[in-house]
Order: sequence, then structure tokens, then C-alpha cells
Amino acid sequence: MPTPRQLNPDLSGHVESAIMHAMAILASKRFSSVRDFQVAIRNKAIDKTSRVAYPPFADIPSIKPQAQPSRPISIPLSEAITRRKKPPSHKTAVNIEWAIVTAGEFLFGEEKRKIELSTFHIAKYPITNQQYKYFLLANPKYEPPSHWKGRDFPVGKAKHPVVGVSLYDAQAFCEWLGCRLPTEEEWEKAARGADGRTYPWGEDWENDKYCNNWDSKIGATTPVDRYAEGLSPYGVWDMVGNVWEWTASEYQGPFMHVLRGGSWRLFSKLNVRITQRNWLVLDDRRDDIGFRPARPK
Repeated sequence: MPTPRQLNPDLSGHVESAIMHAMAILASKRFSSVRDFQVAIRNKAIDKTSRVAYPPFADIPSIKPQAQPSRPISIPLSEAITRRKKPPSHKTAVNIEWAIVTAGEFLFGEEKRKIELSTFHIAKYPITNQQYKYFLLANPKYEPPSHWKGRDFPVGKAKHPVVGVSLYDAQAFCEWLGCRLPTEEEWEKAARGADGRTYPWGEDWENDKYCNNWDSKIGATTPVDRYAEGLSPYGVWDMVGNVWEWTASEYQGPFMHVLRGGSWRLFSKLNVRITQRNWLVLDDRRDDIGFRPARPK
């Protein structure tokens, strides 16, 4: 750290010494009061030669600092400003909660074909309107969903899944956040576990208890954390009903991708089974399509 007189050569030696004494790291080495500091600054008698650089934290003649009880070290204002925590970035604010899907075999599809996957992470919830808004704030040139009012999601729907997003939109979000979309095999294992169950929660069905489909008589999306009874074996929410979810898997070529999970539009418990599939072209945007990210272990 430069001394005061290196920064301002016009300072006298006794002023520099008083400043350095006042800035001692240990409280016991500093002045016992502001009054003592004032006296030291005014005490020209200790400046025996006009350009002598006093050693840092030197004792000042006629001033005897009293030992003080230990107290928190004060931080100069300029340093406090630099230490001040920066506001969280938009990426940090997204705050995805991840579920771990462990490696091993599981039963895939209606035919319950055995497939083995490595361990991976998947988002516990579909991406919400609030999370997607952070993406838009960080990428001001990116267009919001068409049903939003400007760049704001509908009032009261912060925790609803974002909808009206294409595969390209979902991929752009994931790329920005450093993750990816799950394959449909990963999606199904996260929803099903290893035992080949029909629904994420098991085999039971009761309207509006486990998920949001047309039989719930809501007729729109619901918050992603509404159905606590509907968790998958890995603790993943909303895997069936509410919104279809884009996956990274192609359907008969690169121009269409697979969606999984069903949505609030579908009638009957038969249409929101784990194995339910759909496929659309990559730029399709509908009010019952969303997504959730995944990432390797």
C-alpha cells in the first residue's frame, strides 16, 4: 500500500505518521479516541524534518495509545465498497434445483425394453415464467413468448411453467445456462424410476390429486409445485400433465423432436401416462408446451 506522502508529497511527516497510526490493523495499535487522532494531526512538533517518511504504524511522541478490548476490525470506506457483494447475475437468479438420477437399467416405453443409462441430473421442475424472464433480461434481443405483455409474463403466473416456446427457444435457454435438454430416455427414467410404473407416483389415479390434465377441470397451467403427491421416484415434479416437454430426441429425422409428459389439454388418465409421446416441428410454439433442462453428472 503506498504511503500518504507517496500519494500527496505536500503532506507533512507528522500528518502521514498520524494517518498510518490510525490505520493500524490491530485495534490496540490505533488511537484510543478521535480526540487523540486530532491531537496527533495538529502536533507539528513531531515533524522534526519536513520530508522525513515515518515508518508505518510508528509510535507518535507524546501520544500513548491505551490498550483496548478486542473489537471487530474496521474497513476503510473505499475497501468496503470494493468488498460489497455484487448483485446476483441473471444466471444465478434462475436457481435451478437439480435431481440426481442414478446410473443403471430401467424399463423404457410401452414394451418395457431394458435400457441402461449413466448418472445424470434433471431439473426438479419445468422452467417457470420467472426463470425464463431472467434469460430474457440477460438476452435483451431475444423475443419473449407471444402471449406475454411486452417482456413480462402474465400477472400471477411467475411459478407457472413457461409455454409458447419452441425447441430453438428451449435450446437457447439451456445453452445460456450451460446445460441441455434431456433425451427422451433420460426424461422417462427420471419420471418412471426402474420399476416400469405407469405414472410417476405409481399406479393409482384420482382426478386433480397427482397432476393437471383436462379432468382436473382447470383448463390452463398450474404452478409447477402444486402437486406434491405426484413426485417421481427421484423427487421430480410435474412429469406428467400441465405441459408437454421438449426433449433432445429426434423423431424420424432432424426436422421434428419428441415431446413427453402430456399436458393440461388431454382428457383421461390414459393420455398422461409416462409413456405418452408427441412430436412437433422444431419451431412450433403452443400454450401447452414447455421444457426442463438436464445435465451430465
